Amino acid sequence: TFAADLSHELKNPVAAIRASAEVLEDSALEEPAQARHFVQRIREANERIERLLSELLGLAHIEARGAETFEPVDLARIAKRTLETLGDDRPRVSVVSEGDVRVSGDELWLTRALANLLDNALVHSAPGSPVQIDVARDGESVRLDVRSRGSVERHVQDRLFRRFVTTRREQGGTGLGLAIVQAVAEAHGGEASLASPGPPGVVFRVRLPAAKLRATLGAS
Repeated sequence: TFAADLSHELKNPVAAIRASAEVLEDSALEEPAQARHFVQRIREANERIERLLSELLGLAHIEARGAETFEPVDLARIAKRTLETLGDDRPRVSVVSEGDVRVSGDELWLTRALANLLDNALVHSAPGSPVQIDVARDGESVRLDVRSRGSVERHVQDRLFRRFVTTRREQGGTGLGLAIVQAVAEAHGGEASLASPGPPGVVFRVRLPAAKLRATLGAS
C-alpha cells in the first residue's frame, strides 16, 4: 500500500517534469518567456519531490528510533519555544499549561510534531483567528491539545493521519505532516488523534506517557 501511495504521489511531479522537458525540447527554447515558464514548472515539480523525500526520510528515522535514549522533556517549554519561530502568526497563538508536563522523549522530534500541528491549525483556520496549545497532566499521561476554529471535512476525518492525505496539494502540501505527528507519538509510546472535528472548534490531541523521574536521596 505504501509503495502504491508513493507511486501515486510521485506520478504528477514526474509527469510535469517530462511534459515540460518535451515542450522545451520541441520549441520553447526559441521563446525566452515561454522557456522560463516551463523551467519554473520543472523547478516546482522538483521541489515537491524533494519535500516528499525529505519527509519520508524523517518518518523512517523516527519510526526506527528506540526509546532507550529518551530523556525527560518539558512539553510546556517546547510549546513556548515553538512560538518564537512563528513570525507574523505569533500573536494568534497562546499556550496554557497545567501541572507537571514532562515526558520521556526526543526534544527535536517532539518539537517537529508540535510544529506540524501548529502549521495545520494556522493554515486551516480563518485568518487572524486564535489558536491555543493546551498542555496538561492527566493521570499517568500528558495531554497536548492544539485548538483552532473551523471544522474538518467528514470524508477525510478517518484518514487524516495516513500518509499522503492532504487537502492543500495545490499549496505544496505533502500529506505527511500529520503522519509524522502520529509516528512521533507512537515512537514515544503514545497516540495522536482528532479529538474534535468541529465546528465550531477543531482539536488535535497527542497523549504521551508522563516521565518517570528518579527519586534523589539526600545525604544523611
